[in-house]
Amino acid sequence: NLGELPKSYGEESIFVVAQEPHWLFCYWDYMLTAEVEGAVFLRHGRQKTGQIEGEVPVPSETNSWYVSVKEADADYFIELGHYVNGQWRTLTRSGTVLTPRDSVQGLG
Repeated sequence: NLGELPKSYGEESIFVVAQEPHWLFCYWDYMLTAEVEGAVFLRHGRQKTGQIEGEVPVPSETNSWYVSVKEADADYFIELGHYVNGQWRTLTRSGTVLTPRDSVQGLG
């Protein structure tokens, strides 16, 4: 018996992987959102343009979520954050992840 696993490892980062051409899976440490009052959001955007494509509210007690994105074969980043007095505050930002193509490349 190794005992209980900790709820947190003290990491201040978010891990993102392309699950499918239009879905990203995100995972982060519970402690990132433990002291946030109010709603927590995942924002996603294109790395190439730096533009935010969308955001989705997530329960502050969770530490993973799936995010739907518009483009296949595209570079994305995810920001975990919240609003303070109407201003966005980033808790952590992922590296770039590339979504796979949504079609088979032709042979020949």
